[in-house]
Amino acid sequence: MPKILVHIHSGPDLKNKATLGMLVAVSAIKDGHDVSLFLAADGVHLLNCSETGKVVGEGTGDLKEHLDFLQSANTTLWVS
Repeated sequence: MPKILVHIHSGPDLKNKATLGMLVAVSAIKDGHDVSLFLAADGVHLLNCSETGKVVGEGTGDLKEHLDFLQSANTTLWVS
């Protein structure tokens, strides 16, 4: 199984970039890949999203839903 590292440095103010990175991670897990997520700089603030509908990208999904899925999949998370 291939290993994938997704690096996100965009914060919640850049909704499309932030949710796109999360969508890539979620999709890779659903496809059977071993995914690690690295949040750096403003990307660290994505972990503060506690409500569905608060950060939603255009066609890239809801940040809270992505975070919940990644948590349920026991995704390795690195924060800097």
